[in-house]
Amino acid sequence: MKTISLKKVSAVAVAALGFGLLSVVPAQAATADYVTVLGTVTPAAPVVGSVVTIPLKITLGAATENAAGTPTFTATFAAKPINTALVDTSLVADVVGSELATAGAALAVASAATNVITITTPATDITAFTGLLAGNFTFTPDTAGRYSVTITASAGTFTATTAVIINVSGAALTQAASGKGTATGTATTGGTAAVKYTLAAATAAAAVISITTSGVGGITNGLGCADQSTVLEGSATAVRCSGSAVGTIVTSNGLNYADGFRYTSGAAITNGALTGASKSETFSFDAGSNVAGTQTITVTGITLATGAPTTLATVTITWGATPVVSTSLSTSFNCVGAVTTCAADATVLAAKTAKTSAADRAASIKVTVANSAGTSLAATQTITVTISGPGTLGLGTDAGAASAGRALTGTAGQNLISVFGDGTEGKATITISQGTTVIATETVSFYGAVAKVVATQNLSNPLANGYLLGSAHATSGTTMTAAASWANASGNLPAVQLTVTDASGNLIPSQAANISATSSDATVMSATITAVEDTTATYGAGIYNVSVSSAAGSAAGKSATLTFRVLLTGTTYVSAPATTFTTGSSKISKVAITVDKTSYTAGDPAVMTVSATDAAGLAVADGLYASSTYAAPLFSKSVVAISTMPTTSTLTTVAGKKTYKFYAPSVPGSFTVTGTYIDNDAALVATTATASVVDGNAALLTQIDALNAKIVALNALIAKIMKKLGVK
Repeated sequence: MKTISLKKVSAVAVAALGFGLLSVVPAQAATADYVTVLGTVTPAAPVVGSVVTIPLKITLGAATENAAGTPTFTATFAAKPINTALVDTSLVADVVGSELATAGAALAVASAATNVITITTPATDITAFTGLLAGNFTFTPDTAGRYSVTITASAGTFTATTAVIINVSGAALTQAASGKGTATGTATTGGTAAVKYTLAAATAAAAVISITTSGVGGITNGLGCADQSTVLEGSATAVRCSGSAVGTIVTSNGLNYADGFRYTSGAAITNGALTGASKSETFSFDAGSNVAGTQTITVTGITLATGAPTTLATVTITWGATPVVSTSLSTSFNCVGAVTTCAADATVLAAKTAKTSAADRAASIKVTVANSAGTSLAATQTITVTISGPGTLGLGTDAGAASAGRALTGTAGQNLISVFGDGTEGKATITISQGTTVIATETVSFYGAVAKVVATQNLSNPLANGYLLGSAHATSGTTMTAAASWANASGNLPAVQLTVTDASGNLIPSQAANISATSSDATVMSATITAVEDTTATYGAGIYNVSVSSAAGSAAGKSATLTFRVLLTGTTYVSAPATTFTTGSSKISKVAITVDKTSYTAGDPAVMTVSATDAAGLAVADGLYASSTYAAPLFSKSVVAISTMPTTSTLTTVAGKKTYKFYAPSVPGSFTVTGTYIDNDAALVATTATASVVDGNAALLTQIDALNAKIVALNALIAKIMKKLGVK
């Protein structure tokens, strides 16, 4: 077996080992004389999807080392089939089962990262060893063909290269509408689909392989590749062999391809060798069909001694009509402003101001037209674009285009649509078509001056005496903190959300700096607020999250209104209706549990409310809580929760209350729910709510009894009438 020196060795030592001249270094070199040998590559006959393992073994010829070093062994692909998705880092290094040490200061230690195996050499002599496993390089081939792996060893200035040939057998499409690199794909009727087949490693010389077809279509044009041919490797654009076959190709009937053809291999094929002399054989052929349907091509190995067949591979091609423009596979993305690339939709709100320059466009829409085979037609197909509602359009390349009208048709390659305001507010709808096929529609909202402000209140009870309420954060959530003073942390609930629109109802962005408030009583609520535009998908531009504050020195239980407004010009504002806030207490003295009904039918939706107040009966501030529950509220009968029920965790309130939903018990009769809480004086406060479940069956039985009584009375009346009539 050929070996390769991976650390500095003398020319005499290399020649004695039979490796050939690799490198000549000074005789006084004090690094270890490492030599690589290749273990057995497995499996012996790799196929697509099977893990290929290339073991790397190390020999230390003499204990002459007395200097630390870290020689590395890096695996890369010197060659690989077309249509593979594998890259160099697909060659995964590991030291699983390594016979070198994986730890130890006085030992040669093996480690692995990505596609590199490293030997860390100590600065002391180590005992000589022969052919110990350092580690492995593994990869999983994803298509048939020849893979050549190079292992480069580095030690100081010396580099050696090892080529390992891996023949992965199987069939793969090299030309098709879809499925290239696999044995299943689609093709267009009237066209062709090229197929290759790579012979298995360890195939004997003169092996016979038969290729036949069934279903629609036929096969033709059998061609062979030369040994280790690069025609179908790497970045090659060819889809067929060159015809310089190692083996021979003959039609099965000696006349044409109607009955298929046979390939007879040349020399025996091996794999997993340290030299480049290993053989590889691949042949190709064409498939075609003028009608739609499924074609099945079978590759069969023929045993020479008996003539018995063995199926080696099956290729399935679905032939269909010429691909047409596909709305599902085409894409259209709408982005804000003047951009050159756009790969995700955005909600576009733009000022109605008339613009015409490409740099001033309100939106950029990137369109990619694809056909039903998934092939992009951007370079060959034109698109037509129209706009309804306000605005004008431009159509050009990724650089954008100036305003050119309201209905445009571009030339091939023009797939970036520019959208401009024309001075009119409202929603514009842009329709993008290829021929008569509508690819997509996009919308842009052009807004005018602020005409309406709507305030939606989430929180209402700030802690008295100058405390913040709510979060003015760009990403509003539903989680409340338990702090008396709210921080502007992501996920906190805003006290108020403002919706700002024009006269047509279009949302208006970028107004945060213009938002302010007035207070009906500055001794209760401060007019100082903070507003931040929301950026979440739920709300988005034109929605503003607002935090408010109680006035310094304010007392609990006082109310005032805040009027939120947006500045237009000078001293002119557009205002929302006044919003009421009531300052809350800082001390919990009582916690009460109530339910929304005194009587339920079995399984009815029910609501439990937990209320927290101070000694004067005033609601505690939003976000305050009873320090913890002594125990989770207990139901005397089993219930099913609709929302998360309280546990021993903290209790957070809004307007002094927190509600929970559940389904009433299924068992009739009275039931209770009891909770025990710790108030701010560390005292246990117990509270109980009582309700009942009506027995639905009891009501039904009452109705049945009443009906039976009516039936008895009716029977008596009938009997009386019959008696008078003399009917027996």
